[in-house]
Amino acid sequence: MSNMTMDHMGVNLYIEYDYQPAEKEVRYDSNGTGYPGCPASLEITKIMIEDVDVSELFEYYGLIEKIEEKMWEERG
Repeated sequence: MSNMTMDHMGVNLYIEYDYQPAEKEVRYDSNGTGYPGCPASLEITKIMIEDVDVSELFEYYGLIEKIEEKMWEERG
């Protein structure tokens, strides 16, 4: 689990999330072994404003996706 702080519309958010880096493809050999790889993934597990968990509010109003997009941009 990772965490970060982010300013969103003038509000300081503390975000906990799970990040899985991309896994590279392993080419298939003649014996059938290999792995197609997978892209990186990021999943928010909690959003806090001060000591209040606001994750459900962000999910209800469809803001989780916007926060995730912002996080991807910051990860570069």
